Amino acid sequence: LKGGRVELMPGIYVLAYAPGPSYSLEITGGDVLARGVMFYNTGADYDPITGWPDANVTTGQKTTLGRIRLDATMAFSALDTDAFLYPDAPPSIRAFNGLLIYQRRDNDANVQFHGFGVDSNFRGTVYAPSASAWLPARGTFDSQFIVGSMRIPGHGNVAVEFDDGSAARAPLVFLVE
Repeated sequence: LKGGRVELMPGIYVLAYAPGPSYSLEITGGDVLARGVMFYNTGADYDPITGWPDANVTTGQKTTLGRIRLDATMAFSALDTDAFLYPDAPPSIRAFNGLLIYQRRDNDANVQFHGFGVDSNFRGTVYAPSASAWLPARGTFDSQFIVGSMRIPGHGNVAVEFDDGSAARAPLVFLVE
């Protein structure tokens, strides 16, 4: 998406890399409304019928994996299985409740957030354990980031504030190298 206004319906969006651009999802410019969504960023070898190879915790195979770049005025909120999916959703779906971005475990491609507008609202958990999250020089994220590393360039103010009432709180937080 490059400009315009887009509203994504609630649900799970599977992003399997395809030949062409290096991004599985790229939004640059415009206004995007996406409430009750999860972006599942997997590889070119993903099989939607079996879930393979993502269903295997230790994939280890070589395949093409895409990146995510979000650069627009956004109102994003995470998957809410109770509000948006059918009432008898299986436990395997409910396990993703609260996730906004779920990136394949072995995908080390960056998840980039740039140029958030003043009206941007980003709520939900980003799970990309092998990747680096790039946050803009300013903005507020009502989020958890479960990432390999985080990069915040510039001299602005970035706030990561997450409280859904169920998260455990750590009395001390340390930066480990």
